[in-house]
Amino acid sequence: MGINVEWRDESGKVIEQISDSNSLLYQALAAAQLEATQFLRFIDFYGDTTFNQLQLSGLLAEFSALAKSCAGERARHLLSITLLLVHASSTHTYVTFVGD
Repeated sequence: MGINVEWRDESGKVIEQISDSNSLLYQALAAAQLEATQFLRFIDFYGDTTFNQLQLSGLLAEFSALAKSCAGERARHLLSITLLLVHASSTHTYVTFVGD
């Protein structure tokens, strides 16, 4: 079970997508201590979770910290999501985590 990430415009059209076919994001989130996070703890493994551009700076900071705590393929996958979050900080766009 993976958690795909989609950057969408205000009409819901997907601008960019990162597939999690190897469940790397799911594994990283499941292994992390998320209770103290403000954003990561709300990513639903089984549903969709959407963040707007006002929330992205906090989400980006938490993703950067999570990526630093990982290694190998999992770290590379999280870094690609981090780059998507940087690009998605434009007005009227959203990032959606698509769970199982």
